[in-house]
Amino acid sequence: FQQKKTLYNIQPALIPYLPYETSPDISAEGVYIVDLPSFTPLFERNSKEKFFPASTTKILTALVVNDLYKPDDVLIVKEASIEGQIMNLVPGEKIIAENLLYGILVHSANDAAYAFANNVGYNTFIRLMNEKAKSLHMDSSHFENPAGLDSPNQYTTPFELALAARALLKNKYLSRFVATKEIIISDVDYVYFHKLTNVNKL
Repeated sequence: FQQKKTLYNIQPALIPYLPYETSPDISAEGVYIVDLPSFTPLFERNSKEKFFPASTTKILTALVVNDLYKPDDVLIVKEASIEGQIMNLVPGEKIIAENLLYGILVHSANDAAYAFANNVGYNTFIRLMNEKAKSLHMDSSHFENPAGLDSPNQYTTPFELALAARALLKNKYLSRFVATKEIIISDVDYVYFHKLTNVNKL
């Protein structure tokens, strides 16, 4: 007798998720929510529209910093007065790159972002931010400052911001910063201390 052959219909694996029948209670004008491992979109709204990135700009800033500095590199704060959210850096303060990264990714400190940019050379740092964006295929994004202050020529899209966020979260070193709820850091001489609290309620 002849054994009956079994035919297998192989289908590509799909990421299961429950689509929203109605829009979730999200007030943002632009949204792109994804399953991170697969980058499967779960919900989106105006995901290709350009918006001011505000403090999410610091995702790009941190990625550039990670390319330029070692954690124990010492930077000197050249300017301390900057508008918005700050960690109260002091002119002349010497602080390691890792502690300034805590300032950016935990406290969203504008003065920390500018401290990095000014140590590299402001225009050079902005050029590197835009080069990093292009390398991540953020072709509809442009950056003019490292902190996210509103500017007509500083913009990104929710989808492209998700690309940057994915790059940061896949970096084991950087991802631990955003998971920090609260920390106290100091300058290298233990003269100035800065209490940093995560501004992300999640």
